[in-house]
Amino acid sequence: MAQECRFAAVMNWLTALAASSDAEVLQSLLHALHHGADNADGLDNPRFIIKTYSDLPTPSGSAAIPNYIDKFLTTPQPLKDSTLNIFQDLWREALINEPISANESLLTIFEPACGSANDYRFLNSFGIAPLSQLHRLWTSAPKTSKTPRSLFPKATFSRRQCLRNPAPDNAFDISFVHDLFETPLNRRSPGSGKRTLPRHSSCDLRQLLPNGRDG
Repeated sequence: MAQECRFAAVMNWLTALAASSDAEVLQSLLHALHHGADNADGLDNPRFIIKTYSDLPTPSGSAAIPNYIDKFLTTPQPLKDSTLNIFQDLWREALINEPISANESLLTIFEPACGSANDYRFLNSFGIAPLSQLHRLWTSAPKTSKTPRSLFPKATFSRRQCLRNPAPDNAFDISFVHDLFETPLNRRSPGSGKRTLPRHSSCDLRQLLPNGRDG
């Protein structure tokens, strides 16, 4: 977790710098980091960037975290985003190699208001989805689920309203909701411009997810 938090902080700084700088600035930064310098032709290098660079690559459990700063600074601009997937790739590799005993049951996951299944795409790319025997996704907009249905045929997509859950108690191991109320909470009343809360947005999440052991 600490390594991922550091990765996020480093990449936030680097991507902002790359968006406003040319290749020469990035090469100057790389040269300074190679020598542990805190200045790259007038650019102040944050201490945590210097420290992280000197610590990489580093082992983490059975995996090895590569020097993603070096990779980002030496990768051509169109391909720089590939550096952002480093921990995704590490997690997928680790979970793929995770042994599952014959007596161990796979997870069942329930996700209401899945929309176009953006969250499921990440669960799949990080290697979490293959560990579940059932991933049930609900959406009230059938058009948005057309593409993910074709991409993830093993997932179960249903068109249902979120507050109408016919599943029995303890039907799922995990239930999760992500940004379910983002749209209604940002809706504004015509004329006044004030944010309004539709009646359903104040519902108790226990009403929404009564059938999972974890919320």
